Amino acid sequence: MNAKLLWSIVALVFSAQFVQTCPPKKVVAVPPPFVNIEAFGTLKAGVVAIGGETTGYIIVVQPFKKGAKEQVWELSLPKDMLQKAKELDGQLAYVSGIPELRQYGERGLVPTIVVSELRSSEEYLKPPKSEK
Repeated sequence: MNAKLLWSIVALVFSAQFVQTCPPKKVVAVPPPFVNIEAFGTLKAGVVAIGGETTGYIIVVQPFKKGAKEQVWELSLPKDMLQKAKELDGQLAYVSGIPELRQYGERGLVPTIVVSELRSSEEYLKPPKSEK
């Protein structure tokens, strides 16, 4: 995925137009058909937040540009991926899924990825098997 497309998706996710027209409890930032987002960064499990308003999992993505801030995405994981996420705590990981903004009472809007795929950095960087 090229950088321009990725930044366009991020800008769309944080667009105030979508935020103002969505219901207050769970804000879906991208209208159908859904956009899939990919992130490669440090996965952290056991995260706590004010009032318990968190899924407990985040991925911290380091910026490409010098001087830019890191991006932090909360992860909404299905039950079958929770154990793997705990094992990858503090390690580099790859996730992909649907981006959304979740509205919390204390924390406000939080960028979240509803995860459909979770891989360790070794699994992600492993070259594909060649077919003979």
